[in-house]
Amino acid sequence: MSASLASTNAKPVVLCLGGLDPLGCAGVLADQRMLTALGCHAAVVITTLTVQSTRQLFEAIPVDADLVLRQCRAIISELPVAAIKIGAIGSDTIARQLSLFLQSVPDIPVVFDPVIQAEGGGNLNQGDMAAVCQHLLPHCTLITPNSLEAAALGGQNNAAPRTTQEAAQQLLQQGCRYVLITGGHSIDEHHPAHIVNRLFDATTGEHPFSVARQRGDFRGTGCGFASAIAGLIAQGLALPNAIEQAQHRVSAAIAQAYHYSSGKQILDPHHD
Repeated sequence: MSASLASTNAKPVVLCLGGLDPLGCAGVLADQRMLTALGCHAAVVITTLTVQSTRQLFEAIPVDADLVLRQCRAIISELPVAAIKIGAIGSDTIARQLSLFLQSVPDIPVVFDPVIQAEGGGNLNQGDMAAVCQHLLPHCTLITPNSLEAAALGGQNNAAPRTTQEAAQQLLQQGCRYVLITGGHSIDEHHPAHIVNRLFDATTGEHPFSVARQRGDFRGTGCGFASAIAGLIAQGLALPNAIEQAQHRVSAAIAQAYHYSSGKQILDPHHD
């Protein structure tokens, strides 16, 4: 975008790719809500259409891969994208096209939340996850799997990892710069009242981040966390600071969560 045409109060732009949850609880709609609350502008490209409730995925239909690529190129041609956040991919064909796009924008940080299953169960990716990793991980600044996803993805091209550390190292060997294994799905025996998110890189090893665990059954926490990190990076924060602030933003959104039925609670990132 030309500097003369840019508004003086323009917001940092984050390009979000992922699934469309019609309930607005997860996927790109959750990304958009979190990024708006952070003061960013979210440009959205849908990779997968879904039929789901807060507890169950009934159907997932990948979008045409060429359409995904054309949308990304159209966005990047006009908006000053400062970070990219990727969620559910939909298919390995889409992953190949995204790889082509990411090759053309090597200086933009990429945060990848490698969603394999919806939180209520059901596969969001109709494709080979080993191929997805092969195409995308070399372009990623940070990936944010939970412990189960890290084990599954790390074992795609290697022997199944025995520990969280081994899973992280296997993912780093596939090309990404940092791996943040999120702790919301597992209880840390040393810190049972806290969620411990563990950041790994190839040189300095492991760095833990901790936040108080809140009781309840919530939807969209992983989406919110990854998009908050991307938004804070877009605002100029270094990665450790972005992770630290993002986990507290998500914690605050959880504290204000609401629901309409007996299903999972919906995060509310719009807090004071």
